[in-house]
Amino acid sequence: MFRKVFLGCTFFLLLILSAHAQSPDTSATKYTLQQCIQLALKNNPTVQHSQVASETQRANLTGARGNMLPTLNGTIDHGISQG
Repeated sequence: MFRKVFLGCTFFLLLILSAHAQSPDTSATKYTLQQCIQLALKNNPTVQHSQVASETQRANLTGARGNMLPTLNGTIDHGISQG
């Protein structure tokens, strides 16, 4: 008897929770097509990888240009000899 009551209450509770989970959300945000495209591009892993690769290549190019500049090295020495 207890088992039937327990299963009945459990079923009723699950029924209420599932109905609540499927109820329409009145605070849902509506997006325009442009906003959807921007959101998709922002969260797309392929696009994110491409952006990181582009930034890496830009940094490599800056470093390569810096390596083409001339370098200037020099030393100065001062000493006193007493005799």
